[in-house]
Amino acid sequence: MHRVKAATRERGRPRAGASTDLSRETILARALSLFAEIGFQGFSVRALARDLGVSHGLMNIRFGTKEELWRAAVEWGLAQLAERLDRTPRAGPIEDRFRQAVVATLLAIDAVPALLQLVNHEAATESARLTFLTDTIIKDRYAVLEDVVREGTAAGAFRNVPPNLVFLMVAHGGGAAFALRPLSERLGLLDDGNESETMALSLQIAEFALRAIRA
Repeated sequence: MHRVKAATRERGRPRAGASTDLSRETILARALSLFAEIGFQGFSVRALARDLGVSHGLMNIRFGTKEELWRAAVEWGLAQLAERLDRTPRAGPIEDRFRQAVVATLLAIDAVPALLQLVNHEAATESARLTFLTDTIIKDRYAVLEDVVREGTAAGAFRNVPPNLVFLMVAHGGGAAFALRPLSERLGLLDDGNESETMALSLQIAEFALRAIRA
Protein backbone atom coordinates (compact mmCIF):
# COMPACT_ATOMS: atom_id res chain seq x y z
CA MET A 1 0.00 0.00 0.00
CA HIS A 2 1.46 3.31 -1.04
CA ARG A 3 1.57 5.72 1.89
CA VAL A 4 1.68 9.47 1.42
CA LYS A 5 5.02 10.69 2.75
CA ALA A 6 5.89 14.24 3.66
CA ALA A 7 9.05 15.68 2.18
CA THR A 8 11.68 16.70 4.71
CA ARG A 9 15.11 18.24 4.67
CA GLU A 10 17.83 18.89 7.20
CA ARG A 11 17.08 21.17 10.14
CA GLY A 12 18.43 24.70 10.36
CA ARG A 13 18.03 28.02 8.56
CA PRO A 14 17.02 27.92 4.89
CA ARG A 15 20.01 27.61 2.60
CA ALA A 16 20.93 30.56 0.45
CA GLY A 17 19.15 30.19 -2.85
CA ALA A 18 16.77 27.58 -1.41
CA SER A 19 13.81 26.75 -3.63
CA THR A 20 10.71 28.88 -3.25
CA ASP A 21 8.65 26.88 -5.74
CA LEU A 22 7.83 23.81 -3.65
CA SER A 23 4.55 22.28 -4.77
CA ARG A 24 1.41 22.89 -2.76
CA GLU A 25 1.16 19.14 -2.20
CA THR A 26 4.67 18.96 -0.73
CA ILE A 27 4.00 21.81 1.67
CA LEU A 28 0.59 20.55 2.79
CA ALA A 29 1.80 16.97 3.23
CA ARG A 30 4.60 18.17 5.51
CA ALA A 31 2.28 20.54 7.36
CA LEU A 32 -0.23 17.74 7.99
CA SER A 33 2.57 15.53 9.26
CA LEU A 34 3.78 18.20 11.70
CA PHE A 35 0.28 19.08 12.91
CA ALA A 36 -0.24 15.37 13.58
CA GLU A 37 3.11 15.01 15.34
CA ILE A 38 3.06 18.02 17.67
CA GLY A 39 -0.52 19.30 17.61
CA PHE A 40 -1.94 22.67 16.65
CA GLN A 41 -0.61 24.52 19.69
CA GLY A 42 2.93 23.24 19.23
CA PHE A 43 2.95 23.88 15.49
CA SER A 44 4.84 26.88 14.12
CA VAL A 45 4.56 28.18 10.55
CA ARG A 46 8.04 29.60 10.93
CA ALA A 47 9.38 26.17 11.92
CA LEU A 48 7.63 24.57 8.95
CA ALA A 49 9.16 27.14 6.60
CA ARG A 50 12.60 26.47 8.05
CA ASP A 51 12.04 22.70 7.74
CA LEU A 52 11.13 23.06 4.06
CA GLY A 53 13.83 25.59 3.32
CA VAL A 54 11.55 28.46 2.30
CA SER A 55 10.91 31.88 3.77
CA HIS A 56 8.34 32.45 6.48
CA GLY A 57 6.91 35.32 4.44
CA LEU A 58 6.31 33.04 1.48
CA MET A 59 4.32 30.66 3.67
CA ASN A 60 2.15 33.52 4.90
CA ILE A 61 1.53 34.70 1.34
CA ARG A 62 0.58 31.26 0.08
CA PHE A 63 -1.46 29.99 3.03
CA GLY A 64 -2.29 32.87 5.36
CA THR A 65 -2.64 32.25 9.09
CA LYS A 66 -1.79 29.09 10.98
CA GLU A 67 -5.50 28.29 11.20
CA GLU A 68 -5.84 28.63 7.43
CA LEU A 69 -2.81 26.42 6.86
CA TRP A 70 -4.23 23.80 9.25
CA ARG A 71 -7.49 23.72 7.33
CA ALA A 72 -5.70 23.54 3.96
CA ALA A 73 -3.57 20.64 5.22
CA VAL A 74 -6.60 18.78 6.54
CA GLU A 75 -8.51 19.33 3.30
CA TRP A 76 -5.52 18.00 1.37
CA GLY A 77 -5.53 14.90 3.58
CA LEU A 78 -9.28 14.51 3.10
CA ALA A 79 -8.80 14.57 -0.66
CA GLN A 80 -6.38 11.65 -0.32
CA LEU A 81 -8.99 9.76 1.70
CA ALA A 82 -11.76 10.55 -0.77
CA GLU A 83 -9.70 9.22 -3.66
CA ARG A 84 -9.58 5.84 -1.93
CA LEU A 85 -12.97 5.65 -0.21
CA ASP A 86 -14.91 6.64 -3.31
CA ARG A 87 -13.88 3.35 -4.93
CA THR A 88 -15.94 1.36 -2.42
CA PRO A 89 -18.68 -0.68 -4.17
CA ARG A 90 -22.24 0.56 -3.58
CA ALA A 91 -23.99 -2.66 -4.65
CA GLY A 92 -23.75 -6.35 -3.82
CA PRO A 93 -24.28 -8.61 -0.77
CA ILE A 94 -24.41 -6.48 2.35
CA GLU A 95 -21.77 -8.44 4.29
CA ASP A 96 -19.34 -8.26 1.37
CA ARG A 97 -19.91 -4.53 1.08
CA PHE A 98 -19.33 -4.08 4.80
CA ARG A 99 -16.02 -5.92 4.59
CA GLN A 100 -15.03 -3.84 1.57
CA ALA A 101 -15.99 -0.59 3.31
CA VAL A 102 -13.95 -1.51 6.38
CA VAL A 103 -10.94 -2.53 4.31
CA ALA A 104 -11.18 0.65 2.21
CA THR A 105 -11.30 2.74 5.39
CA LEU A 106 -8.25 1.01 6.85
CA LEU A 107 -6.23 1.21 3.63
CA ALA A 108 -7.07 4.92 3.39
CA ILE A 109 -5.80 5.42 6.94
CA ASP A 110 -2.68 3.43 6.10
CA ALA A 111 -2.08 5.72 3.10
CA VAL A 112 -2.56 8.94 5.11
CA PRO A 113 -1.86 8.00 8.75
CA ALA A 114 -1.16 11.63 9.70
CA LEU A 115 -4.83 12.47 9.29
CA LEU A 116 -5.96 10.01 11.97
CA GLN A 117 -3.04 11.06 14.17
CA LEU A 118 -4.18 14.68 13.84
CA VAL A 119 -7.76 13.72 14.73
CA ASN A 120 -6.47 12.01 17.87
CA HIS A 121 -4.77 15.26 18.88
CA GLU A 122 -7.85 17.37 18.26
CA ALA A 123 -10.46 14.96 19.64
CA ALA A 124 -9.32 15.39 23.25
CA THR A 125 -10.40 19.05 23.43
CA GLU A 126 -13.56 20.83 22.29
CA SER A 127 -12.76 23.36 19.58
CA ALA A 128 -13.86 24.79 16.24
CA ARG A 129 -11.23 22.54 14.64
CA LEU A 130 -12.86 19.45 16.13
CA THR A 131 -16.22 20.62 14.78
CA PHE A 132 -14.69 20.93 11.32
CA LEU A 133 -13.22 17.44 11.58
CA THR A 134 -16.46 15.80 12.69
CA ASP A 135 -18.43 17.61 10.00
CA THR A 136 -16.04 16.52 7.25
CA ILE A 137 -14.28 13.28 8.13
CA ILE A 138 -16.94 11.59 10.23
CA LYS A 139 -20.13 12.90 8.63
CA ASP A 140 -18.87 13.02 5.05
CA ARG A 141 -15.72 11.08 4.25
CA TYR A 142 -16.64 7.94 6.21
CA ALA A 143 -20.32 8.06 5.23
CA VAL A 144 -19.85 5.00 3.00
CA LEU A 145 -19.14 2.78 6.01
CA GLU A 146 -22.00 4.19 8.04
CA ASP A 147 -24.43 3.90 5.12
CA VAL A 148 -23.65 0.20 4.78
CA VAL A 149 -24.27 -0.28 8.50
CA ARG A 150 -27.64 1.49 8.27
CA GLU A 151 -28.66 -0.57 5.26
CA GLY A 152 -27.63 -3.82 6.90
CA THR A 153 -29.49 -2.94 10.10
CA ALA A 154 -32.66 -2.06 8.17
CA ALA A 155 -32.45 -5.39 6.33
CA GLY A 156 -32.07 -7.31 9.60
CA ALA A 157 -28.55 -8.48 8.69
CA PHE A 158 -26.86 -6.42 11.41
CA ARG A 159 -27.68 -5.81 15.04
CA ASN A 160 -29.04 -2.38 15.93
CA VAL A 161 -25.69 -0.73 16.61
CA PRO A 162 -25.20 3.04 16.11
CA PRO A 163 -23.34 3.53 12.80
CA ASN A 164 -21.05 6.14 14.35
CA LEU A 165 -20.02 3.58 16.99
CA VAL A 166 -19.01 1.19 14.22
CA PHE A 167 -17.06 4.02 12.60
CA LEU A 168 -15.25 4.77 15.87
CA MET A 169 -14.46 1.09 16.39
CA VAL A 170 -13.13 0.65 12.86
CA ALA A 171 -11.30 3.95 12.30
CA HIS A 172 -9.89 4.56 15.78
CA GLY A 173 -9.69 0.93 16.87
CA GLY A 174 -8.65 -0.96 13.78
CA GLY A 175 -7.16 2.15 12.19
CA ALA A 176 -4.72 2.50 15.08
CA ALA A 177 -2.88 -0.52 13.71
CA PHE A 178 -1.87 1.62 10.73
CA ALA A 179 -1.77 5.12 12.21
CA LEU A 180 0.42 3.83 15.06
CA ARG A 181 2.58 1.60 12.90
CA PRO A 182 5.66 1.54 15.21
CA LEU A 183 3.43 0.18 18.00
CA SER A 184 1.91 -2.41 15.65
CA GLU A 185 5.38 -3.54 14.68
CA ARG A 186 6.38 -3.92 18.34
CA LEU A 187 3.21 -5.95 18.96
CA GLY A 188 3.97 -8.18 16.00
CA LEU A 189 0.88 -7.16 14.04
CA LEU A 190 2.91 -5.71 11.18
CA ASP A 191 6.43 -6.53 10.13
CA ASP A 192 7.56 -5.68 6.62
CA GLY A 193 4.65 -3.35 5.91
CA ASN A 194 4.19 -4.78 2.42
CA GLU A 195 0.84 -4.65 0.64
CA SER A 196 -0.10 -8.28 1.24
CA GLU A 197 0.59 -7.96 4.97
CA THR A 198 -1.42 -4.74 5.19
CA MET A 199 -4.33 -6.26 3.29
CA ALA A 200 -4.31 -9.41 5.43
CA LEU A 201 -4.52 -7.39 8.64
CA SER A 202 -7.26 -5.18 7.16
CA LEU A 203 -9.31 -8.27 6.28
CA GLN A 204 -8.85 -9.67 9.78
CA ILE A 205 -10.14 -6.43 11.30
CA ALA A 206 -13.06 -6.34 8.86
CA GLU A 207 -14.06 -9.89 9.78
CA PHE A 208 -13.79 -9.09 13.48
CA ALA A 209 -16.02 -6.01 13.03
CA LEU A 210 -18.54 -7.99 10.97
CA ARG A 211 -18.87 -10.66 13.64
CA ALA A 212 -19.44 -7.94 16.22
CA ILE A 213 -22.47 -6.50 14.43
CA ARG A 214 -23.90 -9.53 12.59
CA ALA A 215 -27.47 -10.22 13.72
